[in-house]
Amino acid sequence: MTLADAAPVTIPTRSKVDDPLQVGDIVTVDDVRWKIRAMSRSGTVRLQSMNTSNVDIWWTTTVDTLPKRENR
Repeated sequence: MTLADAAPVTIPTRSKVDDPLQVGDIVTVDDVRWKIRAMSRSGTVRLQSMNTSNVDIWWTTTVDTLPKRENR
């Protein structure tokens, strides 16, 4: 028996883990779109509003309070 006979045709892969949020991603919270401008290792996130009426609003929060990123 050769190695080709013993090996599976396809190699199983792990299921995709949720993609973590990254700087530049946009999240929506209560009808307001926020762009992630900075992230720290401790989980603090600095967000800027992307809505035209609220464009100068900044928000500092933690990653665990934000909604999960949608699959791309």
